[in-house]
Amino acid sequence: MSDVQYYYTKVPTRQYNPNFSRSYVVGRRLVVSAASGSYRDSYTLTFSGSLIKLGIHMSSYTDGDWWNLSGSDWQLCDHIYTKPSVPESIVLEIGKDLISGSQVILDFYNSGNNAKTVWLDLYFIR
Repeated sequence: MSDVQYYYTKVPTRQYNPNFSRSYVVGRRLVVSAASGSYRDSYTLTFSGSLIKLGIHMSSYTDGDWWNLSGSDWQLCDHIYTKPSVPESIVLEIGKDLISGSQVILDFYNSGNNAKTVWLDLYFIR
């Protein structure tokens, strides 16, 4: 008999709207100048769907850079600091249902004097 013990952790089941069944990914690109300050990109949905994941990556990192993801009446990510040389991916345990015409807004705060490009991928089911 083996002395190996196995431990199992129950992973919570993700909850997504059952009315949506097709994957759809939207890519966005935000050019940030070398000036310190706030930069914004917004996307208006042309479909109803559920946001289930997002990925964000920057061409360069400055300690102190951070970002928010929100809409006109909701906020999903608040003051997320960038990490050196790693793209960030956030999988939502409960999808954020959005109707056609809803806006998804990325606010990026450049704390340094470095120009950069920010890429945002929004993963939906619709």
